Amino acid sequence: MALVFVTAGAVITFSYFQGSSLRSVSAVESSSLGVYWDPELLEPADSIDWGMLRLGGVKNVTVYLVNETPSPVNLTLGTTGWDPPEASGHMDLAWSHEGRLMVPWGDVSETDLSLSISPDIVGVETFSFTIILTAEGIETLTLAVFHDAFADAPVRMIYPSDSGSKPLGAAAASVSDWLASSFLYATLGNVTEGLDIDPEYVDQTTGGPLGTPGTGVVSFGGPIVNPVVRRAETPFGPLEDRAPVRFHVEGETLSFQERDGTPIPGASLRLVEVSRRKDLFVIEAYSDSEGRHILLCYGLGWKGTYAAGKYYFKAIHGAPSTYPHAWMVILWEDLNGDGFVNALGDGDSYTVIATGP
Repeated sequence: MALVFVTAGAVITFSYFQGSSLRSVSAVESSSLGVYWDPELLEPADSIDWGMLRLGGVKNVTVYLVNETPSPVNLTLGTTGWDPPEASGHMDLAWSHEGRLMVPWGDVSETDLSLSISPDIVGVETFSFTIILTAEGIETLTLAVFHDAFADAPVRMIYPSDSGSKPLGAAAASVSDWLASSFLYATLGNVTEGLDIDPEYVDQTTGGPLGTPGTGVVSFGGPIVNPVVRRAETPFGPLEDRAPVRFHVEGETLSFQERDGTPIPGASLRLVEVSRRKDLFVIEAYSDSEGRHILLCYGLGWKGTYAAGKYYFKAIHGAPSTYPHAWMVILWEDLNGDGFVNALGDGDSYTVIATGP
């Protein structure tokens, strides 16, 4: 499911009589974004008392915001409806949340609203204006958005097990898939872990990941061993449930294709090349039809999967804003010939083959 919804927000209005104590006449109207006085979300912020405001002074008010949608949102602050209009040139409203990303369903964030009054304001006895807190939905779940949104929000990490009886007939996984996961695990602050054979984490009939709408899901390992990936690459079911990239094999050649079967130029290797001195891996993010936000990582071979974990930690985690892509296919090469998967900058090469969208 694409992360698209109509811009929603909270609107706070108040008036001020110069030189007196301000008793709130504020009204708070919210849609999809809750505004509260307390972190437990028990007391809605439906009025604001700014107290005594002095010329040249600054007054801070703390409120708590909560995202009430299944989509990550960006927050921005604006003002409108200044009366009289010239008052806006002598006052400034700022906050501690500009451009911040809020994750789905229940991300609670503390923010300070700061109102500054110019010391040289003249000719204004009363004024009023409206504060607009805008929550703008993210159209596409990118690697950067996933990284930032789920640094501390709930994430379910699903491991492909070594069981011989798994959903969708997936094969037993190797320990390298788990080791690769550890690099990404280290970047997350609120993780629960489970196996693909656990009905609390994976639907044992469809292979689909389980979790409430808005939950993050992370899984390593390709469709041969991972039923979550196998289900994500099936051509059946809702389009939103399909990963943007899929694995393809033709004869002795392994490759990655786009979701609709379009070949990705340069994203193929002969079987004899895979996991020797080179491999290809994909890192991809998407949202499914039930509002879960999913990150999948795997290589054509086991070294590619291991390289994906190291690349995420060293490159994406190191500079997430430089990865505004929903997916990336990357070629890893063992340039120093030590037979080991070295991290980016430690002797091996990582070449971006393709990104999208």
